[in-house]
Amino acid sequence: MGSTKTLLHIDGDAFFASVYQATHAEARGRPVVIGYERGIATAFSYEAKAYGVKRGMLISQVKRLCPGCIIASSDYRIYQLFSNRIADIVSSYSPYVERYSIDEVFADMTGLDHMHQESYEGLGRRIKQEIETALGITVSVGIGSTKTIAKIASSFYKPSGFLMLTSQNVSEYRTQICVQDIWGIGPRLAVRLKALGIYTAEDFVQTSKIILISHFPKPVIQTWYELQGVAQFGLSIGPKTEYQSIQKTRTLTPPTTNPQLLLSRIFHHIESAFSKARKLGYQVEGLSLLLKTQSFHYYTIEVPLPQPVEYPYLIRSLVKNAFTSLYKPGELYRTTGCTLYHLHKASLVQEQLFDHEKILKARLRAIYPLYEKKQIRFGSDLFETHRDSSKKLFKLGQIM
Repeated sequence: MGSTKTLLHIDGDAFFASVYQATHAEARGRPVVIGYERGIATAFSYEAKAYGVKRGMLISQVKRLCPGCIIASSDYRIYQLFSNRIADIVSSYSPYVERYSIDEVFADMTGLDHMHQESYEGLGRRIKQEIETALGITVSVGIGSTKTIAKIASSFYKPSGFLMLTSQNVSEYRTQICVQDIWGIGPRLAVRLKALGIYTAEDFVQTSKIILISHFPKPVIQTWYELQGVAQFGLSIGPKTEYQSIQKTRTLTPPTTNPQLLLSRIFHHIESAFSKARKLGYQVEGLSLLLKTQSFHYYTIEVPLPQPVEYPYLIRSLVKNAFTSLYKPGELYRTTGCTLYHLHKASLVQEQLFDHEKILKARLRAIYPLYEKKQIRFGSDLFETHRDSSKKLFKLGQIM
């Protein structure tokens, strides 16, 4: 497959609901739905799924659909304890462990078959059994030569699945994976891929790189390589010093249709993400906005950036225009977010600015530290929608 790496991916099955069942004996084997505190189903057990429960469904609907269902509130303290224990068990087999999310772990097992005197398949099955015995939940385990292939493997036989993909069998399984189910693709990119006649992961791999480059951004090309066993995404096993992207999201409680509030939150995310990028020494060449509806549909849009950006003030009109295209009046939204990508170290970026842009950027460089310390605020809804008389109102134009 073009790589000597052996990566393991562990994914908790219906994790939140399974943790509840493991810690409440009366819930074992019964349908469980998490989300009481928000009034909607945010997670559910396989037993509840069999009744037709779907994510985002109102709790009142869940009760009608499944009268005997247990409705529980989220408990992230317990979830984190289970997550920590999973990571600890995996770390006892490999020192190279990435805690990808609260219910997912990657581990680099390369060469550890000799140390443990056991095959990679045997190690994967032993880790799976140890987790399930210790925690009383099931996990699905996948092994492959890249993170994308390992994730495909872990998803194939859920719940409590196990699959090791090798150069001998990976093509067979790629033909069974719909393109929208590939890690990092999603429904919007899938529509564009299907328009080119690409319906499965195998179709994707067999498509010419030249064709893909002409239609899609770099992350899609990286996924194309990953599916062929050529690693593009390394494991994050310590404090991050380099980033491929920076994402900021937040759930709104309660959900809203108010475009001013949604835009305000998106601007806040952008400011926060760019602040992090500046601290890491990055300039940004890619920006996308996210809105997620109450029914858990995701909508994203790319903001065209004409040149590398450090300060969002310079792109406020582009952001507003993109939001206007993304927002659907009357739709109830529950999450806002943004993603920065195509990050480049500022010292390596060749700036091409006109004199007035250089002056503006120099002034922004002086002003932003004060803004980040909350010593001033800008007289623009780009940054704030709630007036605070304790902060000095600052009009950028006054010093221009």
